[in-house]
Amino acid sequence: MNRKILLPFLILCIVTVIAGGITAWKLFPLWQTSPSISSNAYIYYTLKDPRGFILARSPKGPDGQPLKSPQPLLPLGDSFGLVESDSVLSLQLSPDGNYLAIDGNRDHGEQVWMYAVQSNTISFKPDAVMGNFLRWLPNGNGHTFLYRPMLPLGPSAPLDGGSWNPGLWTVDASSGAHTNMDIGTVAANLIDAVPSPDGSRIVYSTTVGLGMGSDAYLMNSDGSNRTHLFTTTGLESVAGLFAWSPDGKRIAYERLADSPAPSLQRASGPWIVVVVSRSAWPMWMVDMVIFPTGRPMGIN
Repeated sequence: MNRKILLPFLILCIVTVIAGGITAWKLFPLWQTSPSISSNAYIYYTLKDPRGFILARSPKGPDGQPLKSPQPLLPLGDSFGLVESDSVLSLQLSPDGNYLAIDGNRDHGEQVWMYAVQSNTISFKPDAVMGNFLRWLPNGNGHTFLYRPMLPLGPSAPLDGGSWNPGLWTVDASSGAHTNMDIGTVAANLIDAVPSPDGSRIVYSTTVGLGMGSDAYLMNSDGSNRTHLFTTTGLESVAGLFAWSPDGKRIAYERLADSPAPSLQRASGPWIVVVVSRSAWPMWMVDMVIFPTGRPMGIN
């Protein structure tokens, strides 16, 4: 039996999904209105009409503001949005600006719709898989992303070596081709995964269940040289919302707990630099980290 617990804080939240005794944490933006994302020329939105969710866009002004009301492009399809529980979790434009990833949640799981900007088409990426979009990879071809696969859908589901292997995937938004990376546990235990600014490394964290804490790892972008960084312990306390410094030398993260009281502490080792119990991504500015409260904290 699936159960989802929503814990919103500011514009970001965490959802705990309990399926068959395995706990999986999903990090995504929570928008008070329709989510939107900006490209160089447009701001994208999702709207609703009798067909369900509709992708729309508005020309972007010089200061980032929309110049007119959102103009519908095309429906996401597959009856998505006709059920009250359907929701769009995030919109993320690829680094090359050619693809828009739309992470949607349904009563039976998440899927990723991919909008091809130049051809004005929408399709599932990857096809025949339930799962969620994590992050676009910097560099490379400009349209490959990190993806957490959860369930195969039918005989056309992509396989690794003839078997279902849901670790952490990189997926090409154009072709749908995927590469599997071993993260040392099942995909349902993955909390968060974030590539470094140059795309050479990935930091990620995993948990085995509520109240069991989490483990953070660093590995090369091809999945090699996996190194354990640290363990968090405490009731429903896990590490996530990783944010790399622009030079790729330090990482900030949030220690997500069931208490709203903030805390700041140092973790051992050269990589992880700060822990704070908030629920929104920190932002790096040179040698400072700005947290959701807007209060800067210097990093030595």
